[in-house]
Amino acid sequence: LPPFLISVNDHAFDGCSSLNKLVFPSSVKSIGKGVLKRCSSLKQVILSNQLSLIKSYAFDECKLLEQISIPLSLNSIEKCSFRNCKSLTQIIIPSSVISIGDYAFYGCSSLSQITVPSSVISIGNGAFNGCSSLKQITIPSSVTYIEENVFKWCSSLTEIEIPSSVTSIAYSVKSYGTNIFDGVISLEISGDINNLPDYIFNKCTSLESIIIPPSVTSIGQSAFENCSSLTQISIPSSVTTIKK
Repeated sequence: LPPFLISVNDHAFDGCSSLNKLVFPSSVKSIGKGVLKRCSSLKQVILSNQLSLIKSYAFDECKLLEQISIPLSLNSIEKCSFRNCKSLTQIIIPSSVISIGDYAFYGCSSLSQITVPSSVISIGNGAFNGCSSLKQITIPSSVTYIEENVFKWCSSLTEIEIPSSVTSIAYSVKSYGTNIFDGVISLEISGDINNLPDYIFNKCTSLESIIIPPSVTSIGQSAFENCSSLTQISIPSSVTTIKK
């Protein structure tokens, strides 16, 4: 791309299926919606360190994209930005980012490691849904609410650190499969969380075992209802209340 370019408009390279590398000049400050969507051969992208905006669906369906460095100038990862980037193995979210949009990393089945910085206050619906290689994740204490489907079908997830700041999760008792841990098989919870919110594992039919940390004193309503595969659960002596 030419130097002194400031912005790249929506869908500029959408469907360029033979494009395998793209370098954005340092002058670029914004990238439009779906700008590299369905670039199925794209393996490498170098972003501008002045970039302040990447709109939704920017790298959607870039199935060969293996890694990308997000600049410190960015403050949000928008909806479906990296959806179905199935070859993406690692991504570092900088401390400038305060929100991760709905389905931002949906279907990133090779993503095994991701660090969520303490600057993040919002993690959208289904943000890591289908990240089937993700094994461990820490939710920062800046987060108070977890949306639906965030870790759904993260079948390799075995450890999650949840801070005491998390007091509720999104759940619809009318709709099957909206739980954030649906599809998780075995899980150890760590962190200083005091209360496991209502419905936290409700209808997690794949869940076989779970370890609850000693910081927990209360377990919410219907927390393990319909966990039909659950064979092992470790509840610490610190727990004084289990709601019906």
